[in-house]
Amino acid sequence: IWENSRPKRFWLVVSTKDRIIMKITALFVSDFQKGTQISEKLIAIDFQVKFVEKIDDISDKYAFIIIDLDDKNFGNKNFVKNVKSKSNIFIIGYMNSLKKHSVDSFKKNGCDLILSGSSLLKNIESLTHEIYNKSSQP
Repeated sequence: IWENSRPKRFWLVVSTKDRIIMKITALFVSDFQKGTQISEKLIAIDFQVKFVEKIDDISDKYAFIIIDLDDKNFGNKNFVKNVKSKSNIFIIGYMNSLKKHSVDSFKKNGCDLILSGSSLLKNIESLTHEIYNKSSQP
């Protein structure tokens, strides 16, 4: 559908028995450069991005959540645990240096997937499609 030589954008909304999933991602990222890189890649594949600062800002409408585990505000086990307890949304955590003890601890507390920052940027498109397709299945 074209109007004024520009395609109209439609947001795909998938309904499951538990929740309505929209193509929106919540980012708990304070680093401006990394946040910009992540959001640009997500926007390029038609995802909306919302930078959030508090757990109360998230809802079940998000397809998944990305958390900067190196950030002093977001990168602690209690924060991740509280995000997971608020909703059962898929959580991707990333950090500059993956240490087995930290990875195991974050996974135990709610992260579904933990990657290095560079790996997240490199693979975000395929990860996004896989997570979204799995979460939108009834």
